[in-house]
Amino acid sequence: QMFSAITLALGALVLLLAAADDVPANLTMVSAFASGGETHLFLSLIAPYIAYYSGRRVTLEIVTGNGGATALGTLYGNKTDGSYIVTAQTPNVVLAPQLPGCPYKLEDISVLSFTTFTPHILLVHTNSSYTSWPQIIEAAKNTVT
Repeated sequence: QMFSAITLALGALVLLLAAADDVPANLTMVSAFASGGETHLFLSLIAPYIAYYSGRRVTLEIVTGNGGATALGTLYGNKTDGSYIVTAQTPNVVLAPQLPGCPYKLEDISVLSFTTFTPHILLVHTNSSYTSWPQIIEAAKNTVT
């Protein structure tokens, strides 16, 4: 399924770039997370294909900080000609703009494509007394004042 999602996302992005004659020859794709992480690995995998099929030179840039908000904030002050693309996760786009001091607003961002989905999971040690989500909720009700 992951391969299918990547293929679909890659195809959509390549079609968008190939169809846009006014997009400059150089494309910067910004990873909001550190080198070696999921976002950077994803960009590293698709960048050569985007370069090949779109005929554009692709540069990967890493801008970390504030859970991805710093990278999205770099959209300000950069070219708006389609040559600068930032990757982010849903919380960066939806939740961060609601926080004080966030350098961007939700209405300032245009989503090109959803490329991957990363579920967040809760984990406990195998020796934990908690074995289900309802147990954790019940424990929280009994301890939060």
